[in-house]
Amino acid sequence: MRAFIHENEPYRIELLGNWPSFLKNILEKAASVTLEEVNVLACLVTHMDSSQIETYEAAIQMRQEENIDVPVGIKELLNLCYNLECFKFLRGIIDDRKLGEFYLEEDRLEWIHMLEVDIRELLDPQRVGMDQRKEEMGIFTSKGYVFENALSYQDIYDGIHLPDIDGVAGGIFSLRLVGSQYPEEQGTWLELPTTDLGFQWALNRLNERTFDDCIITESISTVHGLSVKQTDDIETLNELARQLQEFPDDRTLCKFKAALELEQCDSLEQALRIAENLDCYSYDPQMYSMASYARYLFRELEFNIDDPAFATFDFQGYGERQLGLLESVQTTYGMITRNEDFPIQTQQNTEQGMKMQ
Repeated sequence: MRAFIHENEPYRIELLGNWPSFLKNILEKAASVTLEEVNVLACLVTHMDSSQIETYEAAIQMRQEENIDVPVGIKELLNLCYNLECFKFLRGIIDDRKLGEFYLEEDRLEWIHMLEVDIRELLDPQRVGMDQRKEEMGIFTSKGYVFENALSYQDIYDGIHLPDIDGVAGGIFSLRLVGSQYPEEQGTWLELPTTDLGFQWALNRLNERTFDDCIITESISTVHGLSVKQTDDIETLNELARQLQEFPDDRTLCKFKAALELEQCDSLEQALRIAENLDCYSYDPQMYSMASYARYLFRELEFNIDDPAFATFDFQGYGERQLGLLESVQTTYGMITRNEDFPIQTQQNTEQGMKMQ
């Protein structure tokens, strides 16, 4: 998720990445959603497994059917994340007959033991399922059956004070690690940057001696466009995370992201070199489009671009032509160019030459 927002300027949120389609549709229709709320929701949803996602989707549908006239808001979406244990979801049970068969075969109905065996065999599964659904006030979705259990539902978010995201990714990089001998296990999450003690804690949780015996099965990065590969070195990742954490302000982080786009960064080692050499770039965050660059040039020449004579002027095209005369590159985060003292490209070329020999 990316945004360029001036102070006190209204903004529109665009959802990027692998948001569940059902959730994306609801958020696009929701009113008064803040960037902070969406960020918390993204963290919570990202850490759900497939079963929890299905339960979440079903719980949302249940809420929608209870009150079809009132759209589901961001407050409810967040609170449902914290109350998934209050719902029971049965995957694949999509009608009364299947529900009845499930309860009869699994022997989950206490009253059935009061009947003789020959009477039980005469029970109609569809009728049993329908009666059970009405009693539980459950609903069917396209993926299964959901109902509320006896656990108490709690409103964690009051619509004003966002809850702390305890137990959810909070580092520059969040890695889910598993032992290479047991890739099917849940593993443990490691937040970077961390200390040697944090490394040891993760290894102890995995019952491993070194990270050479571990696999990165899932990762979350706060830096858009910087993905973590399964085979990336964890200590190098930690060093990059430490570098990013020491950035003095958000502007420096945006400069780093712009440099990633400029260099078309595709490796962890290259990203680390860029982070260590940000002084080798000139960066202007205000130039976030070709048109804005063109307007900047005219203002520098003291032209009044609000004059009707500029009403049909192609600022975008003019900006592109002028930028082509420079070595600057327009990125999502602003304009960036390499300075004269620029070691990164030389270092990359040296590495490529070494590989070719």
